[in-house]
Order: sequence, then structure tokens, then C-alpha cells
Amino acid sequence: NALKTRVGAREVVLEVAQHVGLGRARAIALQDTSGMARGEEVEDTGAPVMVPVGEAEFSEEKSESQEGLYHLSASARTLPMIAKFFAGSATADSFVELKNLTPVEFRQTLSVSGKPDTAKIVKYDQKNGVMELSGVKRKIFPDTQDPLSAVFRIRKMDFGQPQEISISLNTNQKNYILQGNAVLREIKLGGTPDKLVFVKAQISRRDKNPYHRSSITMVLLKDRQNLPVLFKVFAGGFFFTARLCSVDMNISGLSAGLLRGP
Repeated sequence: NALKTRVGAREVVLEVAQHVGLGRARAIALQDTSGMARGEEVEDTGAPVMVPVGEAEFSEEKSESQEGLYHLSASARTLPMIAKFFAGSATADSFVELKNLTPVEFRQTLSVSGKPDTAKIVKYDQKNGVMELSGVKRKIFPDTQDPLSAVFRIRKMDFGQPQEISISLNTNQKNYILQGNAVLREIKLGGTPDKLVFVKAQISRRDKNPYHRSSITMVLLKDRQNLPVLFKVFAGGFFFTARLCSVDMNISGLSAGLLRGP
């Protein structure tokens, strides 16, 4: 785990290297330790050391080209320092019908240094329960979502009381289900309490395949249109965390900047 302590006005983060017993551990400091002395109070964060590896941006606005649709977009890229060793980026766009909050089209592009870009376009025919990818059509469940539209739909929920969440997902011709719950809590972050919605859910294949499972935790700021302030995702054996770092609210929609770390 990562440990935290203070040296004067500075916060110093340490990574546990070895437990030596009696509540003691050897640790490696990640900052200058000048001025540190025995007996300093140390806090166990309960989590591994986290280093930002990329930045992301999420936005939503009414579509200018297609009436009655909302355009959701997201982009992510590695930070310049990380890009020296591994450069990657991703973009995603979802076009959602306003009347029923279901997607009609999802686009995704992935770029990794040294490899050709990969792109896909998914079209949804919700009325007939069909999706199309690369010319192949497959059956889908009612109100099937893509990742962006699923987050959008969750944000449109009324969290006045605890809620069960169940959402069908499909962007790769396999039907998944997101199942979990949402709880509203009041937490005092500043001078006045803030209403935060904690969403915890599991994502799994509809065909019960045990090797395709992931989990997601979201924290939403209820009084700011359920604005996401934290994402935690476990998928493919890796943890990803994204924290809100900036917001741009305007007449046409919302743009949120996220800082992502492992």
C-alpha cells in the first residue's frame, strides 16, 4: 500500500517494501525526506501508489447535424512524459435519441504507437432489436447501450432513494449486462454538505462466460446534474481511476476534464 506523512508543509508519499512485524514496515519514499524524523504520524491510504498516466475529456451536447439526438464524446491520451515510452489515444462518439435515451450509433478509434489504428462504427436499430458492426447484424436486448450512453443514462436517473441498476450493453456483437446499485449520501467536503451518488456495478456477459467480467464504481455530484467526479474500473486484470479536474458548463452542453491513473 501507499503511505502518507507530512514533513512540515510537504506531503510525502511512501511505498511499503517490506513488513517487519509489530506494526512496522520498511518503505521507499517517493519525495525528498529532508526533515523527516522518528515518531512522525503515518497514514495508510489502503491503496497502491497511483501515478497519472493520461488525461481524458468527456462532453455532451445536442447534435448539430441530427435533430433529436444528443452527441456524447470522449477522448483520452497518454501524458507527454508517459508518451516517451508508450503513446496511445482513444476517441469515442455516441449519438443518443433524446426521447428514450438509447443510442443509434457508436464510433470508436484506438491508436497505439507502432501499430495501425483500429476503428469501428456500430449502428443500432432499437425498434427491431438489431445492431450492425462491419456489415454483420446481431440481435440485441431492448434499450441496449454503448459505454458512453450507459453513463449518460445513469446520470439521467433520479437518485432520491437507493436504486437498482440494470443496463444492457453491446459494442462488439456480444451482449453484456451492467448490474448494480446507486446510493445517495451527504458528505461534507467543504462548508456545506454535498449530495453524492455512489454507483457500484458489475459487467458480465449475458451468456455467463466467466472470463469476461469487469466492475465499475462511479461517484456523481447530484446537485450538478449528476456530474461524474470519480470513475474506478477493474477490467482485464487492471485498475483504472479517473478523477474530475475541470468542468466547462455552457448553453450547448457540458465538457469535463478527467485525469486518469492506474
